[in-house]
Amino acid sequence: MKIKLQENEVSIVKLGDSKENNGVYTRTVTFEMNGQQFDREILLTPNGTGADYQDFENFYAMNKETVDASLTEYFSENHTYLNQPNP
Repeated sequence: MKIKLQENEVSIVKLGDSKENNGVYTRTVTFEMNGQQFDREILLTPNGTGADYQDFENFYAMNKETVDASLTEYFSENHTYLNQPNP
């Protein structure tokens, strides 16, 4: 599934297992951009169903805000714009 955010195009390629730590749920998600994969730990939005989404689109729809925030942080850390790192 492709996500377009801040002029960058990123794909979700793998959803890891959900983890709980002191009532906070996270999930490792593997993304790909320009042929390079990277993992991000995504803070999960409470959905009230306990569903551990395996479908990329459902996962993104339920956690869009935290996924977008994590990707924005990644772009900032790596100075990425238009799928290209800035020198």
